[in-house]
Formats: sequence, C-alpha cells, structure tokens
Amino acid sequence: MKFDPRLVDKLVIILIIVGLLIFELFIGFESAYGIPKISISIIIAVCLLILTIVRFDISLILYILIIPYTTYELPGLPFHIILADLFLILISGIWFIKILIKKSIFVPTQIDVPIILFLFITFVSFMNSVDINKGIATFIQNIEFFGIGYWIFTSNITNKKFLLTILKVTMITSIFISIKGLHEYFLLRKRIESTLGHFNAFGTYTAMIIPIAFSSLFYLRDCINPLLSISTLLFNSITLLLTFCRGGWVSAVFSIFALSILKGFRVLFFISIFIIISLLIFFRYAPEEYKERAESITVFTEESYGGRFAHYKAALYTISHYPILGVGLDSVGDYTYKIFGVPYGDIHNIYLHIGAERGLIGLFFFLYLFGQFLVKSYLNYKKSKSEHYKIFYLLGFASISAYLVVNLSAYQLVRGVGLFFPSIMGITMAAKILEEKELNNESPSFKPAPL
Repeated sequence: MKFDPRLVDKLVIILIIVGLLIFELFIGFESAYGIPKISISIIIAVCLLILTIVRFDISLILYILIIPYTTYELPGLPFHIILADLFLILISGIWFIKILIKKSIFVPTQIDVPIILFLFITFVSFMNSVDINKGIATFIQNIEFFGIGYWIFTSNITNKKFLLTILKVTMITSIFISIKGLHEYFLLRKRIESTLGHFNAFGTYTAMIIPIAFSSLFYLRDCINPLLSISTLLFNSITLLLTFCRGGWVSAVFSIFALSILKGFRVLFFISIFIIISLLIFFRYAPEEYKERAESITVFTEESYGGRFAHYKAALYTISHYPILGVGLDSVGDYTYKIFGVPYGDIHNIYLHIGAERGLIGLFFFLYLFGQFLVKSYLNYKKSKSEHYKIFYLLGFASISAYLVVNLSAYQLVRGVGLFFPSIMGITMAAKILEEKELNNESPSFKPAPL
C-alpha cells in the first residue's frame, strides 16, 4: 500500500485536538494527582518545543488551536503569560534560527511600514511609563500582537493548501470554543466566557469568526466542506447571541453587511433573512433582562452603558493634558487615579485608550495601520484575478472590520483576541503573497487542502 503523508498530518492534528480536550479536562485536577502546575507547564513547554523543531507547519496549526486558551496562565512566574504566549515565543525563536541558517526567510508585506511605525511610537510611550515594569510587559505584548503574531503567518504560509488548512483549523477551533460556551450557559447557568475568560472577549472572537464562516459558505464551497462552514456559522451565531455582548452583536452585523455590499445583492438578501430569523428567535426565547439589554443598544445613557461615559471623560481629559505622546504605556490607570480617584485602567474604547496612553501621534499610527490593512485588502480584492484569493481578502476585510467596530465600546487589545486579530491579518496578507508568487511562477490553479 502506498504511503500517504497527508494521513499522518491528519492523525497528528486529531491527536493535538484530543490532547487539548484532555488538557482542558485535567487543568483543574492537578492537585488530585499530586502534580504541581509548574511541572505540567515544563512538560507542555518541552513537548511544544519538540513539535516546533520537528514539524514547524504543524506547530502553526497547533498555535491557531490554542490562541483562545487565555484562562490558563503559566504558574510560578512574576508576570502573566498564557500558553499561546509561550508557544508564540517558541515558534518565533525557531523561525529566527531558521532564518539565520537560511532555512527560512522574512517575507515583506504591504503593511510592514505602518506596523513598524506603530511599534516605534509604542516604544516611545513605554519610555514615558509611570511604572516601567508594567510598561515593558505591555510593550512586549504589543510586539506579539502587531509584529510577531502577524509575520509568523505571512512568512511561513508557503502554499495554497496550507493556507486553506489554517483557515479550516481556525473554524474548527471556534466550534470547540463555542461548544464550551454552550456548556457554560445551559448546564452551568452562567454568562458565556468560554476559554477567553470574559464575555466581551468571547463576543469579539465570535463576531470576527462569523464573516469568515459566511465567506467560506458562499464562495469556498469547492475547497471547504459546506458542513464545516454551516456548523461554524451556527455555533458562533448562537453563542454570540447568548453572550449578550452588544458590541459583538453590532460588529457582527456590520461586518457581514460590509461583506455583502462588497460581494453583491444575492449575499445581502440571504444575510438579511438570516439576521431577521436570528432576531425573531432571540426576542422570542431570550430572558426578559437580556431583551432589555438588546433594546438598550440605541439608548445612549450612562446607566445603559455601564459607566463607560466616565471612562470616556477621563480619557478625553488625559488626552487634553498629554496630547502629543500620551501619559505613557499602561499608565492611564495611574494618572486617572491621581486626578479622579478612580483607576480607569482600560478605557472601554480602544481609540480613546490609545490616544490617552500613546497620544494623538500613537492614535494616528494605530488608525493608519488598520486603515492601510483595510485599503490594501479592498484593493487586492478588486485587482485579483483569482476568485479564491479574492475571498481571503474579503474575509480579512470583514473580520477586521468587526474587530474595529466592537472596540468602539471595548478595549480588546488583550490576550486571546489580541493574538487572534493578527493571525487573520496574516492569513489575508499571506494570500496576497501566494497570489503574487503564483502569477510570477505560473503555478497550478487553487486546489482544496487535504484536511
């Protein structure tokens, strides 16, 4: 019988998924076996390191799977680090070594300059931090979110099949996370947080997944099984509704309408029907307090938005006194406590938070970075001659649009979501790199991935 290496890849991925489920089940029971968490962490780190060295491509797939696991922090350390942080450090370290020994390369992309400019102004803000220890932790996080977490995909997704596999695993992961969320809501009788640790973070994650599921369902049916797309759409839509995260609802609706307007009336019609049916089901079966929450979306009062106006006033006050470079990285809480007696650490508006923390220059480069991504994605979509690559530009545009909209009333520059949005940007720009290579080398047409 002929050996099929793709079978091994499938088995490895299945084992990884099973391993994650076991990990999820036994995280809280290490004391029952007398094994301290630090020992578990060392074992995990060694296993991840071996996998990364032996199969770098599989390690990227595993990284996608564990990005949403934010509730497990590695113990015994003076700073907060989650499993995905650890794995990203390992992957990027091995990648850097591969570059040094000329086994890999850094591939330039269309938004490298905006990324570097934003990271530079973030470094300047770090130098102004009130607490240098908190500042360095946030600065390193930003390097993860805006640099390494993006370039690790753009430089290492080297063929079309792998690009599709990464997208499929992203969708499969969201289904697992949604199932855990449904377990919380129906069996534990609690508001859905899943593995992201907060309902707003989970709402942002699912809102970003929904336009991806729509895109694959309508336009990648020959490459991605429609059952996977439908399952992703249903599980994420249901759990997004049950988070009762208003920002997530609005951003999901905005992103899929943006998707439909760009792609055509037929999709707009189906999406409109889907949204209407979802709203009818929601207002028929949701508890009264959550119906009131949904109705409060259009009511702009301090009470309906849970004290956010106080956050906004504090941020605007800070910007007015430190307009150029801001009050310093991770210093908004210290400054607002000094002025108002309340530490408004995370302003519930990412734009006001960036402005207060890094000044109007930092806010400008933040908007420039995401603006460039959206513009380039749209232009790549319009210029592309490949119907398949077009969809990657489209889903990237819609998913990141959802992220930007939800952050009008949230600060989702946090672990989990903070590592997820650069992966979507990386997948989108990797498609552009592959399309350019295909045009230059006249490689074969787009074919389905083996997974």
